[in-house]
Amino acid sequence: LHLIDKLVTFGASYGSFDALGKCAYIDQMEKVEDRWGILLSRLNLMDQVSEGFKEETSAFLSGMGLTVSSFYEVLGEAHDWMRERAEENR
Repeated sequence: LHLIDKLVTFGASYGSFDALGKCAYIDQMEKVEDRWGILLSRLNLMDQVSEGFKEETSAFLSGMGLTVSSFYEVLGEAHDWMRERAEENR
């Protein structure tokens, strides 16, 4: 989690990054998200994700009108939008 904390803290300065820095930051965030997705998928396949976690996650997402798959879709769209804005400033 230490790397994630650093990445999130570093992201507080996102607005001051140049275009390449913004794209690099988005790339790193996507790598972390991919690794979390793989980990959670593996744990789920091994039946190691607690029902409480699943319920809490579903309740949190449904409070925003999202499912797990729609959350990842929105997240991907947000990354694409952010990348497009960065590319416009190159």
